[in-house]
Amino acid sequence: HALESPFGLGIGGLRARPFLETRLTAWDKSEIEEDEASRAGLFGGMELASTVWRRTRGAVTSLTPHARISEEISIYESDTKPVRFDALDEPIDGDELEVGLRTRWSRLDHKRSFDLDLRSLRRTERADGEVDEHVLAALAELYTEVEGVPLAVRQDYRYDEELDQTAYWRAALGVEPMEDLQIELAYTRGPKIQDPLLAEALELELFDPRFEAASGKLRYRLTPKWEVELSQTYSLVNNGRLDSDVILRRFGHDYMVELGIGTRTGEGAAFGLGFQPLIGWKPKRLGLLE
Repeated sequence: HALESPFGLGIGGLRARPFLETRLTAWDKSEIEEDEASRAGLFGGMELASTVWRRTRGAVTSLTPHARISEEISIYESDTKPVRFDALDEPIDGDELEVGLRTRWSRLDHKRSFDLDLRSLRRTERADGEVDEHVLAALAELYTEVEGVPLAVRQDYRYDEELDQTAYWRAALGVEPMEDLQIELAYTRGPKIQDPLLAEALELELFDPRFEAASGKLRYRLTPKWEVELSQTYSLVNNGRLDSDVILRRFGHDYMVELGIGTRTGEGAAFGLGFQPLIGWKPKRLGLLE
């Protein structure tokens, strides 16, 4: 939860956002399964941002620089630690400094756009046993048409300068080769394993990626009232299928019925039946193409 009070500085369109933020997380099991784990933190800081834009030859270009600083005021952590599965489980201590620049270009007469977000995040003054962080991140997205075929591309890249390795990589491509058919392909890779014990536990080699997968989705409108969607994610680390889904949709005048069947590694098979009213609704494209 956060309390904030933005205000304008009257210089170059700059706006300041002072904030006071609290975080509280609890887990029913810790690294020692019999115990619970909890964590709380109080932080204060300030964010500065501004947006400038220009219109030329039927296109609009905007630039949004920003800087954010967050200081740790107080931290509480239980004696037992949570198991680290994702970012939610990572320690929250330390001071943060983030600077970034976002630029967007879009055509007014055609559905074409390019969006680029660059950021640098530093975390210092960490607790004992935790290393400082310096992450460089870039997120780029392009939407255009090639010979009348809608095409969308997204690249998400994060580099950990402290560990000198790619922390995250995801590339995705969406295409609509015909009006009723949409396809999306993606490749995702996580950081390399640098802990021999973790490599042994995952039955992988040292410096292999923790996660590496390819995924694909397909959506086809059979008729104005029937639509089918197929998706599958395949692990490139252990050459196994992570999940797959088949969804069949029936559109009525003001409602939609959805029937889904899928399997997920570690969870087994699943069956779902859904009903959704469609008041003021219009068909959406798949993923990046929307």
